Amino acid sequence: LRLDLDILQIGIFLETEAYEAALDYYTYGYNAQLSDGTLLSLEDLAKSNTRTNVPLQYQDFNEYYANENYADSFIMDILNRRTIFANASPQQLSALATSFLQGMVLYMAVLENLYTAVDECKNSPSQGGGVRSWDIGAAMFVGSIDAVHPSGGMMMYALGNEMCEFFETCDNTDKTDRAYVSKRIMEALVNGKNLLDDDQCDGALALITNSIMDILPVPLVQATLHFAKENELLDTGTDSSELGRGYAYASSIVPLADDLNPDEATIIENNMKFLLTAQPVPDGSQAVFSAFVEVLPGFGVDCNDVGKHIPVGDEETSVCAVEEERPEDPGDTPTDLGDGLYTTTTYVQDRANIAADMVEIMKQLENGNKEIAREIYARGGNSDVFNENGVKIGQRSFGNFSTSESYEMKDEEMFALYTYALQDNEGKFNGRDVRLYADSIVQEAFETRSLADKTVGGEAALIFNLWMYTVHELYQTLRKCKNRVIADTDGVHSIDEVVAYWIGDGQQTGSQNGHLLYAWAETQGNLFRSNQFGQTRTNSNIIRLFNEAKLELSFPNACVDNPNTYPRLRIIVDKIIAVMIVPIIQGLIHYLRNTDSTRAKLYAKAFIPHAAGCNLGTYQYLKTRLVDNHWSAIEVDAIVEGIESTYSCLGLTCEDIGDYRYYDRKTCKNEKAIMPLADYTPESDVRPYARLDLDVLSMYISMNQGAYGAAADTYRYGKHAVLDDGNEQQVLSLYQLATSTGWSSVPQFDSFARYYGSDRYANDIVQRGLAPSLDPHASLEQRSELVIKGSQLLVVQMAVLAAMHEALDDCKAANPERQAAAGPAWDKAAAYLAGSIGKTKHGLMHFALADNRCAQFGTCDTDGKSKAGKKLTTLLYAGRAEINGKACSALSKTIEEIVPVLFVPIIQGTLRYAVALDKGTNVFGATTNGDVAEGYIYSRSILPLVEDANRESAVTIDRNFDWPDATSTIRTNPNEVFDAFEEAYKGLKVDCKMVGETSGFSACEEARYTKREEGGGDNTGMIVGVIVGAIAAVAVSALIWVKHPKFGADSSSAIVDSEQAASLVTNEAGLVESGDNKSKNPFSKKSEEVKLVRNEAGEFNEDSQMNENAVRSSQVNHNEPLKADNVEDALV
Repeated sequence: LRLDLDILQIGIFLETEAYEAALDYYTYGYNAQLSDGTLLSLEDLAKSNTRTNVPLQYQDFNEYYANENYADSFIMDILNRRTIFANASPQQLSALATSFLQGMVLYMAVLENLYTAVDECKNSPSQGGGVRSWDIGAAMFVGSIDAVHPSGGMMMYALGNEMCEFFETCDNTDKTDRAYVSKRIMEALVNGKNLLDDDQCDGALALITNSIMDILPVPLVQATLHFAKENELLDTGTDSSELGRGYAYASSIVPLADDLNPDEATIIENNMKFLLTAQPVPDGSQAVFSAFVEVLPGFGVDCNDVGKHIPVGDEETSVCAVEEERPEDPGDTPTDLGDGLYTTTTYVQDRANIAADMVEIMKQLENGNKEIAREIYARGGNSDVFNENGVKIGQRSFGNFSTSESYEMKDEEMFALYTYALQDNEGKFNGRDVRLYADSIVQEAFETRSLADKTVGGEAALIFNLWMYTVHELYQTLRKCKNRVIADTDGVHSIDEVVAYWIGDGQQTGSQNGHLLYAWAETQGNLFRSNQFGQTRTNSNIIRLFNEAKLELSFPNACVDNPNTYPRLRIIVDKIIAVMIVPIIQGLIHYLRNTDSTRAKLYAKAFIPHAAGCNLGTYQYLKTRLVDNHWSAIEVDAIVEGIESTYSCLGLTCEDIGDYRYYDRKTCKNEKAIMPLADYTPESDVRPYARLDLDVLSMYISMNQGAYGAAADTYRYGKHAVLDDGNEQQVLSLYQLATSTGWSSVPQFDSFARYYGSDRYANDIVQRGLAPSLDPHASLEQRSELVIKGSQLLVVQMAVLAAMHEALDDCKAANPERQAAAGPAWDKAAAYLAGSIGKTKHGLMHFALADNRCAQFGTCDTDGKSKAGKKLTTLLYAGRAEINGKACSALSKTIEEIVPVLFVPIIQGTLRYAVALDKGTNVFGATTNGDVAEGYIYSRSILPLVEDANRESAVTIDRNFDWPDATSTIRTNPNEVFDAFEEAYKGLKVDCKMVGETSGFSACEEARYTKREEGGGDNTGMIVGVIVGAIAAVAVSALIWVKHPKFGADSSSAIVDSEQAASLVTNEAGLVESGDNKSKNPFSKKSEEVKLVRNEAGEFNEDSQMNENAVRSSQVNHNEPLKADNVEDALV
């Protein structure tokens, strides 16, 4: 690929004022000819759809510039000499264009192709998949000029070699004067290609994330710093090309800096602007250097890789905060934490010393010195950071645990939970990026004026900054183990680091007088009478689990050679995190009971994210009561009961929390082994299977927050469905269900496998949402729907039938043990259908889906529950009775009767989206329409059976819901879809009356055509209605335009009726939220007037809300909005 020749020529054209020629070269290309004879242009790279393959970084640029084609916009403005470039000199235009192409376009193109190579490796059945894309990424790094002669090139490789001269980071050992970073990247590229040749996809991915990503930004940082030095000497109105280069390189690194520390990024941006009417670098280059000192650790960049800038005649300037030699290399010297409480295997005293920072913060706050405390919080002072050569390069601080590490945490499940739960309608928290929530909470706590609360800022730094950073360290250990890059004692050292942050320096066993999380857990635990073996139950359990994790990683090459190490380590890490939640719960209950509103609100912010991961209804209730508003004393019992309802989901028991010593009434009750599953009560303990819905919820939140890696891990490895046979624990995952060989026993499975040409069809569709390269045109919202709806409808539904046929096979077996297993297998099917959240408005599985759809199709019973769901419950009880009576033939007939009932809500969903998409939506242009993906998944969940019933019907439905390409316009024809299903109902054995009607369309032929005749034949009435509706919609939307926080102002909006308009808005997932920015909860009455009732899943609702479905089912509103208007449509 000779794209560098195009860059070179564009620069020459601009310098000679041949502007149209430069534009042609950029737009159409000239030198980079592909194997099919077409030309690859630089514009193609700048606007490539597969940039989404680059996790996090592309999103950072997209969000920062609020423009998915950010690089193209810069370059087009330069080539057309407009906006800030209108008065630039030809030399400046040349420098601007070539530097933006080199630093912004090629930087992302390199990563795009490397990540694409890994995706191709994972999805290619042949050996060596992804090698070509990897080679292209390498070619885009080096270029053709440097490939022949390593100087004067136009790519990132050449930039590194140019900048190393100014920073003394050139490698002179081989007489090539290459930059050290260029050499290391080239070595990594060679190693990555070898790994791909051997189909070691995860190894290649680890090279990108752990090697290349840490050093690829270095030339951009160096160039920004260099031109800050050079440009501060320029005069106002200069025509120097260096002003343009500095601006281009800074613009190529600032979005990444902003993700870590917006304040420091603003300093860089303001000083590197391309302004001809002001003094360049107004604050001086030292301000830029100081800003990079703060953000570099978050990049994962070693400041020594950047080096010291030594221009002629000036003193050296470094981005390393300090440079001191460590007095002695401790090597693997163990660290005694807590005077024998815990002795690590490796040296972690430098981490434990962060406790001294907390001592000083608390001391200064006690003395009223807020600003000094704030400085220690932000800068640190006692926990030194050393590089691999033993050189001190900085200091850890509580502040940096939030501001500098948020970039690394973005793809982690727990961080996604917190940002989801705490963000407002604009995706912010306290007016700042929600990813800085911890720092925002601490800064707010520092401002308290109450003498009783003067140290609350230090406490906040513990329970938000250090708590999350400790979780982050655990996730980092998991990630390294998964990618098989842990060797020797690396894994043990990672756990030792976590222990150091938990215990800290100066701790004694069982003492509350320490300074970090251990002492905090002792303080809270002693309030709940939870002493165990000389310390609280929390600390006793967590240290035991730390040792289990170390033991798992202590075997030689544990993560490399043993495929079971990573799954077992995940279980341990999830248990550790669960125990870490205990002091948060204890503190919240204590401060609620003790009427300490400041700390109760603080602890509520730490707890509600965990509630969100368990039940969105309970989360909304607690958030409204504890965070958005102020509670009254009479509500505390109900609030505590709401907190207690989450214990089983979190993996906790009442005993883990303990009995609050200042309140005699015992309210906490552990979950029973036999729990109702919606309206069906099993005879066996199948709670783990029911908890698969919590995995779905976790994936939804992760996808919502852009944590796609976290969603993929939850899908692949599971989290909540922990199966324990008494000897070993294993986690059931949705991926295991989607790839199960047990599905072959289901007669309908043959139809699905034949239709899709794969027996892993469900997994294939879910993976399309998880891997951007498989559907580069899909929006983030559509990807989320592919993952969530694909899991709910394609994976779980077939798993239900597989469990039922497993029960049937066991029933027929001659072996008494297998016969005894039939009942639990049947109950397992019911657990999949109900989920642990159950048949509530926030339920995620089949029964909740049925209730949601019945309200839309007028098929609810008088109590608001789905008639199809009730019939399914009756058949479940019938099947259980037949198993108990060994009536296996009758059981077989019951399963046959269940199948059509099971698919009624899926048919309803397909029909609903046939109506919703009857509007000619340009899917990938002006909207991020998730309806397209929902309609696609619903239709794909029934199409194979429709094809068996009526091939022509299947063709029609497929045509209306087929997945579009980048330019197609989706417009379903509801009449065609309803007619197609009508022709198939007999073969599907579905009663059309059970399907019902929606928005003027009926599933039954007679009713449907009657409505058409009433409408004036030839759809005249429908056309008039559409026109009138469109006019009304425009009028209403002019008043109510919902701006989605995740997808920006151009995302899909929601229109609500006039009674709802004043109080409801819809977020990006379609969840209804209160229009008051302080509340997402629909409760609006004063707390004294609210009568709270608890439903079957432990959600808390006002009494007046309980008959909502019954009211809706009594009269179908055919004019209701088709956008998702509640959590059912968002998740079910």
